Amino acid sequence: ELVPLSRSLLSVLWPACSEEISQEASAADSDGSEAPSALIIKRLPLTWHPPALTERLVMNQDITRRASADGHYVDDAVRSRLTEEGRVVGILVHDWLERIACDGLNMWPPVALEGQLEGIKTQLSLQGIPLSRLDTCALIVLNCLLNTVGSPRGRWLLTSQQDAFCELALNGIIDGQLIRAIIDRTFLDKDSVRWIVDYKTSSPGERGDPDRFVLQELERYQGQLKIYQELVAQLYPEVQIRTALYFPFFDGWAELEL
Repeated sequence: ELVPLSRSLLSVLWPACSEEISQEASAADSDGSEAPSALIIKRLPLTWHPPALTERLVMNQDITRRASADGHYVDDAVRSRLTEEGRVVGILVHDWLERIACDGLNMWPPVALEGQLEGIKTQLSLQGIPLSRLDTCALIVLNCLLNTVGSPRGRWLLTSQQDAFCELALNGIIDGQLIRAIIDRTFLDKDSVRWIVDYKTSSPGERGDPDRFVLQELERYQGQLKIYQELVAQLYPEVQIRTALYFPFFDGWAELEL
């Protein structure tokens, strides 16, 4: 006999549904179905061992840092106010450039970006930028975005392209090491050339020479660009690949010559 618990909600409903439930339970008991068979467990032989790896894999943390998070400072272990601001500004610029590329340039004309200034301040504040520095840092972010969407090269980078990706995460083995990387922007141009572009929010300063600065930065990051190129070449072995740095702060450009 089926009897619900006296303090259950079903006991309140039981007078209205007991007959139907009892009939269904009785029919289920008398349908002649067999009980399910016992679960059979299969085991590997006791002598089994996993095969040895043909290559030694080593996690290389120095190479796998995300470009949008490692900033442009020599010693990431030392965090002054200035370096921390640069790191946060760089992350936010990368995030916004990805958003613009995904949404489409038509969605983000300069006037629309200028209208996001207060929102940019909020984003910076959530990342730990103090109130006294919000205005300065927000203007840096906004100027980077306006410079990019206002220049032919910046618009070429962000416009809809064939097989385009933003913040593309890749894993691959280079010289026996497992490498993890995130590529800021990659796409095929009209000539079927695969471009790999890394954004850098650094600048030469008010008195610095932009041309000399981009050459110095290119020399500094050429190892990183070559790793990106090798990882992408593993995916597209038959495609011509070109790599470059783009500097949104002053619309700077430096291509790695092969």
